[in-house]
Amino acid sequence: KRGRTDSFPFSFFQHASCHRPTCAPMSQSPEALIKTLKAGGPNAAPALEQLKVVLLGFDSLPPLSLPTPNARAEISLAVSALEAGCLYSLSLPSTTLFDTCTSALFPIYTTLPYTPTADTPTVHALLLLRHLSTNDLPLFHSTLLTYPPPILSHPHVAYCVSLERQLMVGSYGSLSLTSLPHPSFETFASDLRDAARENVADAMEASYESLSVDTMKDLLMFSSVEELMAYVQDGRPDWDVDPVAGVKFVQGERGGRAEGMSMVGRCLGYAEEVERIV
Repeated sequence: KRGRTDSFPFSFFQHASCHRPTCAPMSQSPEALIKTLKAGGPNAAPALEQLKVVLLGFDSLPPLSLPTPNARAEISLAVSALEAGCLYSLSLPSTTLFDTCTSALFPIYTTLPYTPTADTPTVHALLLLRHLSTNDLPLFHSTLLTYPPPILSHPHVAYCVSLERQLMVGSYGSLSLTSLPHPSFETFASDLRDAARENVADAMEASYESLSVDTMKDLLMFSSVEELMAYVQDGRPDWDVDPVAGVKFVQGERGGRAEGMSMVGRCLGYAEEVERIV
């Protein structure tokens, strides 16, 4: 299988444990390994390594995509394993595993006949959220174009589409980043929430001399005053905060009037992005 691993475009398989001299035999069936991976915990990573070995032996998967006798069952197993890997990866500090799992899933989704699982719409939505969290709007829309109607109509995907529209028009007050349709969305929603907070905070600092604490809490999407205070202490130490008098902004490097040319440049950037998408 050396030629297979060299030509396989997805790094998910390029670090499989079978490449090591001390490759351990499979301790469970592939279905049991997927169940272990979904359960998480300390046994999830070893289960994922063994699943890599299993999938590496399936010639029915890209790039070969051969019509082997067991192709349908192998594709279904691969989809289940890779989707479980995507969801497990969200418990890790890095997004590397998520990116490699979705890179392996995407050509299966778009080129092979597969049976969707209960996790399939959620993984499709997570991929869109990932693109939004990196502000890659062209990739968001090109990915969305590959989704079939049943996936597009799913509430999880519809949520991502609505979120992108709100971000495009700068409607940060309408962002639904606190009440999420699925717990797995929290990883990328947190990144979006942080980016939106910074944009809103910069705009408030440039537009107002002071605001009440309650107004600040709502605009910055915090659930409590304590969270707001922690944010100010860590990220905006130049703000003068008083629980009664409110927040006074120090007109420093980021303060003062919003620069007109900066605003024009941002609007032109959005227009160019929309033109590319259309």
